[in-house]
Amino acid sequence: MVELGELLSVPEMPSAVSQTETTATFDLEGLLQLERLRVASEANKTVGDNNTAALAARNEEVNHLIECARYQKIWMEVREDMLEQERSDHFIDNLWHRGVIALGVIAAVAL
Repeated sequence: MVELGELLSVPEMPSAVSQTETTATFDLEGLLQLERLRVASEANKTVGDNNTAALAARNEEVNHLIECARYQKIWMEVREDMLEQERSDHFIDNLWHRGVIALGVIAAVAL
């Protein structure tokens, strides 16, 4: 079973040195912080995708186990029916043998 990964902590968004409605300007430290933010978010995306695949695989395994349990229950019911039939057949065989023995004893005593 695949292990789930831990997400990385994401650095805080850097503050812009100056900005307008459509642009933002960052100093060198801000740009480095943006790069760390990008790398962490890509790594978290990969971990998230791997976790999704691992959970899907685990769900599939659980579904297979549930299906196996259902078939095992059916198999146990069939075996129980077979055992009950075997017990019934054995009882009838015993009655038949005892009847034959009783007839033999009656015939031997009558002679």
